[in-house]
Amino acid sequence: MTNRLIINVLAMSLALGSLACEEADLAMPSEDAVEALYSSSDVAARVTGNIVELTVNQPTRHVRRGGALWAKVGPYIYLFTNETEALFQAYPGLSGVRVITRTGRNETEVARAFLHRESLNELTWRRSKNIAGKARTEGTRKPVLLEDLVDWGQEHTEYGYSEDFVSSPNERSAGGPRRRPLVIRKDIGSLEAACQRCDGVHPRQDLDRLLWCDACQEAAQRRAAGQGWYVGLAIGVALALWIWLYIQPSNLVIGGWVGTVLAAFYVSARVTREVLYGVERVRGEAAGETAGEAAVEAETPDGPDH
Repeated sequence: MTNRLIINVLAMSLALGSLACEEADLAMPSEDAVEALYSSSDVAARVTGNIVELTVNQPTRHVRRGGALWAKVGPYIYLFTNETEALFQAYPGLSGVRVITRTGRNETEVARAFLHRESLNELTWRRSKNIAGKARTEGTRKPVLLEDLVDWGQEHTEYGYSEDFVSSPNERSAGGPRRRPLVIRKDIGSLEAACQRCDGVHPRQDLDRLLWCDACQEAAQRRAAGQGWYVGLAIGVALALWIWLYIQPSNLVIGGWVGTVLAAFYVSARVTREVLYGVERVRGEAAGETAGEAAVEAETPDGPDH
């Protein structure tokens, strides 16, 4: 019975050790690989940090024929595809994909949209590809399908349209008022936003999904890592004392028990770090939403007295 227990514990320690030593694959695709994946001569790829950026040439005749609707829909045609989903699946370190459409000899920017990794799950990915597929195949005959794709894209991405092609942010369709875009301006690449953690102003593309800048993310990760090591050390010491006082292993298998303690220390530290980091992120998001609601209430004028 004792030998079987020892064998089971050793097997568990080896399994935990192998899991603990696995590091996240942060490799990024090459630009050539991205262009080959989308297999279109109109697509040029650029990899910046952990973001893939696609620049797509949109024929001028499309924009002239379809107007603002065709100007808006361009980025979403390429974002909600099997190719984009495959990129996220193949590269876990990929933060997001940005599509920028340009037209004309001067490569005038028409629109852009950025899709975060966390924006879609398995079900919404399926829905996204279904909407985009119908828009690609039947959108010319049924413009309402293009409108559906634009609405879906604006709900799940960060987007911007050039005022050269989308003149009015309050366009209406048969379905009612349109959602106001995040930005409509000529220089939409200069969009800036405040970090929800430190209130520093940064280019929007340098902030993550929760509007945290890189410095705040790294600081939160360092705090969580430091606390995680303390928790891991406490668990490792407690486990070592339990083994020493109650199991009382022999010298023949002491190495296996040492491995078990080290694996428990490392795994518990890593798990604690991720939990604490996630808690801090959630608290930061909730605080940001509360502050935003308070600001809106402060700016809202009182209604007329009756």
